[in-house]
Amino acid sequence: RSARSRGRLVILGVVVLLVAAGTGIAFAVMGGSPKASGPFVTTAVLQNAELNSVTCWSSASCIAVGTVPGPKANGEGEVWLLSNGKPVASHPVSGAASLVTVACRAPGQCIAGGRTPQSTGPAAGSPVVPGVGATVTISGGVPGQVEKVPGVEAVVGVTCWSAASCVGVGELATGSAVLSFRDGSVSSVDRVPADGTFESISCGAP
Repeated sequence: RSARSRGRLVILGVVVLLVAAGTGIAFAVMGGSPKASGPFVTTAVLQNAELNSVTCWSSASCIAVGTVPGPKANGEGEVWLLSNGKPVASHPVSGAASLVTVACRAPGQCIAGGRTPQSTGPAAGSPVVPGVGATVTISGGVPGQVEKVPGVEAVVGVTCWSAASCVGVGELATGSAVLSFRDGSVSSVDRVPADGTFESISCGAP
């Protein structure tokens, strides 16, 4: 499972708390000590960052995704690798204006979702073209190439229960979409007409 800012995440005995911290996000990670010497609490602050989702595959290893200031009016997606609750590496995700969800299909092998940047034509007064849904695979904390999901405004939720089995949800102009994945990439999009939109997805069993 993942948690957006101000949320709480419980995975494998780890609790991640996210709170606003001035121009950035502070988060605390609490769990059992790797040395079995009792619980530990560690905190970190990411300046000028919007941290949207965190997922962990062990008590010491987590991935966080979010948004940092980007070119023009767009933000830029960012991936942080966390070890014992502290960022040890970060990578910008070119081609993603924001990343809002992340899930791991195997230790260190994850999928993040969000949207691409909006754009405008070359002439003055050209209309703004909104971004589309986007996904990116992450291996060992390093993101791959962004893949667009045409027809979907944003990919807002992803969950996995095995290395080969992941599903997601996306926002449409009207209604929502359910996404199926194969080898980390979206393989199909099923539209779900509705008055509202899906914002998250989680599976309790395969």
